[in-house]
Amino acid sequence: MTTMAGPLQKTPWDLILALAYTAAVTAAILAAGRGDLWAVLLVSFFPGYVLVAALFPGRGLTAYLKDLIDEGEQLAAVARKLGMNLDAHEAAVARTKAEANLGRLTDAAAILRDANGRLRASLEARMRKVPKERRQGLELLPKIPHARGRGIGWVERLTLSFALSIALTSLLVLLLNLTPWGIGLQSIVLILFLFTMAVGLVALARRLTLAVEDRLTARLPGLGWGAYTGTEKALAVVLGISIAFAGGAAVYLFVGPRPVEQFTELYVLNANGTAYFPVPIRLNVSEPQGTIVVVINNESATVAYDVRVVLFRLASDGTTVLGESQLSSFTFVLDDGDVWRQNYTFQIGTPGLWKLAFLLYRDGAYAEPYRRVHLSVEVRPTT
Repeated sequence: MTTMAGPLQKTPWDLILALAYTAAVTAAILAAGRGDLWAVLLVSFFPGYVLVAALFPGRGLTAYLKDLIDEGEQLAAVARKLGMNLDAHEAAVARTKAEANLGRLTDAAAILRDANGRLRASLEARMRKVPKERRQGLELLPKIPHARGRGIGWVERLTLSFALSIALTSLLVLLLNLTPWGIGLQSIVLILFLFTMAVGLVALARRLTLAVEDRLTARLPGLGWGAYTGTEKALAVVLGISIAFAGGAAVYLFVGPRPVEQFTELYVLNANGTAYFPVPIRLNVSEPQGTIVVVINNESATVAYDVRVVLFRLASDGTTVLGESQLSSFTFVLDDGDVWRQNYTFQIGTPGLWKLAFLLYRDGAYAEPYRRVHLSVEVRPTT
């Protein structure tokens, strides 16, 4: 009886969905700069699913039919040695090939399986009549091929998809750690995207090369739970719990809240808004020098700041401090993400080596500066 091809056999919608989901989720995460719960399958399912699809592209009917053909040839070889008539079996083989050429693999396999079964039964009955001294080389009949061939069912396919996804994600993250890009949200998303798309296209190509009837169907077989022993059931439960736990851990690491780095930025720029170069700054006596002091709050909270400008006089070795004096101070409050800019001009009336320090304090903690920037200044005497 010929089986009608289902929608999934005509068009590999499962792989199309996997590739479309991966592309959409990757674009959304990269655009938003963060993971989300709806992106969980990018980590926990689709990488493993496309790999399983590439390794096991179909139902295994083609492989099963080839095994039946091999079995029939070996049975026929034994039958010829015994002088048996093979007309009926050869006719069945011809019908099998005709059905296979029409793409009706299920019918072809059924015809050849029945023919091989009849030939096997006839051989076993005939061999019981053969004297023992003539049985040498005839006793070993080929084993009966497994009806599933070399394919896997949906239960195994889905289980492997979850398990392999977790293993693949861990492996890819470890590989990322050895690259210049390191481990980060963007790098993890991109490597999962590249892996899933590349392997998914291979799986798609392998699926489409199969006969339509040998492709996956959307029918889920019964679990047959009652057929398993108590030990097998216990092992299945342990495996399921292990996969669920590992999957949950991977999902949490991927989409869970990440620690936010809290810090404050302090910059001292020249009057043009760029960094000072070269250093030290060379000035004449009492020559004004304009600067721009910039403070950026990235503390995820409102913070009160103090900036103190302190001038240190240095010895000729450029290190020993001979004296210091505070020139100015600024007090202000910034919300998270706010920026404070202040134009500041200084001049030094004595030749020598100097260090101008911009000391930043936070929330009234004056024991030690929270941030500091030093400018080295060389004041040349007037000639």
